[in-house]
Amino acid sequence: MKYELDTLEKLIETAFNPVALQGKDPVAETLNGAVRDLRLEKYRLRKAFMDASYECKEQYSFALYIHHHQQDLIRASNTIYRYQQNTAHPLLQTSYTQCMGCIEELLALMRYDFKDHANKLITVTHYYRDETAAMVKKYSTAQKKLWKQLNISERLQQIVLSVFEEYIEEEDCCSYQRYHYLQKLNASLLQSKDENSLIESLFAMNYNSFLFIKWYANNLTDRSQSNDKNESRKQILHTQLQENDQRMQLQDIALFPEEQSVKTAIRRHLEAETQCLQLQESAVTYKGINDKIPKIQLDLSVKEIACIIKLMEETGMIKYEFKKDIFEWVVTHCSSKEQTEISYGSLYKNYRDIEPATKKSVKNILLKLLNIVNRN
Repeated sequence: MKYELDTLEKLIETAFNPVALQGKDPVAETLNGAVRDLRLEKYRLRKAFMDASYECKEQYSFALYIHHHQQDLIRASNTIYRYQQNTAHPLLQTSYTQCMGCIEELLALMRYDFKDHANKLITVTHYYRDETAAMVKKYSTAQKKLWKQLNISERLQQIVLSVFEEYIEEEDCCSYQRYHYLQKLNASLLQSKDENSLIESLFAMNYNSFLFIKWYANNLTDRSQSNDKNESRKQILHTQLQENDQRMQLQDIALFPEEQSVKTAIRRHLEAETQCLQLQESAVTYKGINDKIPKIQLDLSVKEIACIIKLMEETGMIKYEFKKDIFEWVVTHCSSKEQTEISYGSLYKNYRDIEPATKKSVKNILLKLLNIVNRN
């Protein structure tokens, strides 16, 4: 498919580049003419993109075409942004802003008219980030003011506000998808009446941040473990599962669209807690068996074993309903490089909360295996 941005890129290079304008006094008429040419090119590009959408029969090829043009339009806008940062001339400043506005319109066309093909997670232009960062800061300030009145826990405030702060401070977190998500999240959270309704809003908006999931899961665990009797804990976990399943969650919205939803993550946590109770109940039986069965010595830590089990489950290599059987087999037949006996509690705890260092060590193990496969 034809690349459409040659004319636009040439126009930016010849009419707006400070090097090309060096030694010349920018004339309003000349700059206005260049901006007018760029607007005309914008209209031509809109038509070219629409025509391409009708002509291209392969969805994958059209998606690549849109991604390519998205990326290069962002690069063109960022080039003009750098020009603007290096000049104080009012005519040039105005012209550069108008140019970046034109490019932003083309990017918006791609996001909305070709939403099934556009890259939703692409990083925003510097111009768009400047335009929206002030608004995101206002969102953050409004939330802080409200939560102070509602007496929301400090840790929950930090977890939620972190995504607003990341958008302002970290370029990698500034995607168009993230900004539109923050707009909707802000509107939802401002309706909160207390901490419980705030949590319900976070579930509804699929706030699937790892920090939030971990914080909420730990709270659920603390509540269930406040009762010493296993039968009572099972009932608490069953109630928590029902409450989780009944929670409202809006469709097609998420903090991290590529990750599992917050409801799914919490459901898995509660199911794992329930399985842990079942494993603990059968621990005495398996301890007697363990004494009689020779162990398979694994050159892996308990943390690494737990991480590998979780990877196998999440990739579908192990069916979720057989996870309990895998746990029992590992505890019965295997020993880690640190200890002969692997406890249920230790294996489960490390399965539930996998540390970054463990992920890194398992990644190195998998890379070694991959190298051996490639060598053979």
